[in-house]
Amino acid sequence: MAKIRNLLSRAFLKAAFTVDPPKPQADVGDDYIMWLCFANAGMLDKGNLYLIDRAMKQLPSAAPILEIGSFCGLSANLLTHFKRKYGLKNRLLTCDKWAFENTRSCCTTGFRPNRINNLDGLCNTL
Repeated sequence: MAKIRNLLSRAFLKAAFTVDPPKPQADVGDDYIMWLCFANAGMLDKGNLYLIDRAMKQLPSAAPILEIGSFCGLSANLLTHFKRKYGLKNRLLTCDKWAFENTRSCCTTGFRPNRINNLDGLCNTL
C-alpha cells in the first residue's frame, strides 16, 4: 500500500509541475554574494536573496534593522552588502543566544549570550 501511495504521490507532483511549472527565481546575486556564500557558513535559501534585496531596496525609513538569530553571520553579512549597495545608513543589530544544539554552555566567540551586537563595521573586513 505504501508503494502505491508513493507512486501516486510522485505522479501527482510531476503532473502539478507539468501543468504549473515553478517560476524561475530572480537572480540578484553578484560575485561578492557568490564568494560570501562560499566562505561564510550559514543557512540561506537562495530564493531569499531576492526577498532580502527587495526589502532593503524598499525600506521605508532609517530605523535600525534587527536580525534575530545570527548563527554564523551569513545573513548579517548579506544585509550589510545590500545596505552598501543601496547606500542605506540604517544600523544593523543582531542578536543570538550563541548556544548550539541544546548545549548548556555558549560558544566562545567573544560575544556574551543575549547581548545585542552591532556588526556594521565588522563586515568591512571581508
